[in-house]
Amino acid sequence: MEQDTLAEILRVAKELREQLDAERRRASEWLAATRRELDAVHQRDLAALQAATAQGGAGAAGEASQQATQLIREAEAATRSLAGFQDDYLRPVVRRHLAAILPGGALSNPYLCPRCRAPLQLYPPQPMR
Repeated sequence: MEQDTLAEILRVAKELREQLDAERRRASEWLAATRRELDAVHQRDLAALQAATAQGGAGAAGEASQQATQLIREAEAATRSLAGFQDDYLRPVVRRHLAAILPGGALSNPYLCPRCRAPLQLYPPQPMR
């Protein structure tokens, strides 16, 4: 009877060890499968992010290019409009600005405001009656 009990204990211990080994194998397989699945999801998401980043960068570069083209067009239009001015029109404008810049110019003119160079009123306005 003692031998039978000992054999039964060894048999149960062996079964438990086999069940434990089988459970460890299943857990290991599950863990490996889960890792592969997560790696695949990670790679897919990474590729999507890289594509979105590349597309966003291309979109930003395209938008910047469009803005630069628009600025160039506006500058060319302004240049064409200024090219139409005749020297007779521009001379008084240049002289007025040079007078404000050069020594003895508008700053020394008693009829111009020294701060804003606007013409001063020589006569005070009449009070309203």
